[in-house]
Amino acid sequence: MRIKESLSITNLRHGRFTYKFLTLLLLCAGCVQAQVLSSSNPALEGQPVTFTVEIDAPIGVTAIPTGMVTFTDNDQNIGTAPVQNGVALFTTQFSGTGDHVIVAQYSGDPNFTPSSSPPFTQHITAADAFTLSVSPSLITQQAGNTSTLNLTVFGSGDNAGPVRFNCEDLPAGVTCSFQPGSVVPNPQGTAATATVSSSGKATSASLFSHSPILYAGFLMPLVFVRRRRWLLSLCIFALLCALFPIAGCGGKVRVLQGGTPAGSYMIRVTATDGTNTQQAGVKLTIS
Repeated sequence: MRIKESLSITNLRHGRFTYKFLTLLLLCAGCVQAQVLSSSNPALEGQPVTFTVEIDAPIGVTAIPTGMVTFTDNDQNIGTAPVQNGVALFTTQFSGTGDHVIVAQYSGDPNFTPSSSPPFTQHITAADAFTLSVSPSLITQQAGNTSTLNLTVFGSGDNAGPVRFNCEDLPAGVTCSFQPGSVVPNPQGTAATATVSSSGKATSASLFSHSPILYAGFLMPLVFVRRRRWLLSLCIFALLCALFPIAGCGGKVRVLQGGTPAGSYMIRVTATDGTNTQQAGVKLTIS
């Protein structure tokens, strides 16, 4: 394990005296965190379930984790998957109902030490009217762009009604749209797509989009103004320059409008038939 030292000096003033405190922080530059996400929880027996494991490197470390991830179900090995761009994907099916405790064990690589995820409980059911599967579980986009999610609704019976989609816990400026807006579940799965869109920063327009000659016309009266009133006239001119574009004469007002803030958000895609509701979490990262 590689240790990175960080030294900080803190000044504390008390009366006439100033005390200096030295703080030595030991940071693990090779330590990572592993987190398990499921495409469908709960899931029906025999339904494909994709587990996504994100290997998070420490802040400030530019190296990208590689290696392998081993998945265990109640301490039994159920498969492995390579880590690509810091993410490992593993798809499996479960034949028995009940809870399955999934742990992802990261092998480590030359830059990062081995690590294990917290236990993740995967529910397998035969009683639910339908289940919702969403992939991928991780999406990254720049503010102002869009990402596509693949939705699949599995039904356990023959008399299933239509299921409608929605998104919850959306950050500012993010919207979801679905195609189609509702589907009827079946045991083989019914597909739909969701488009997740974020807001980019608005491009501001110049206030002075008019001809310079037009604005120069405001200066003409200053030529005939006495010197002692020149400063007052200049202030009035500045005010007119600010108000003229707003007065509807074709100018454009500078609008300061922020887009979706950068960061990571856990959004939820929901599906409901009016009686039952299922949801799946998706980690959205805005860069």
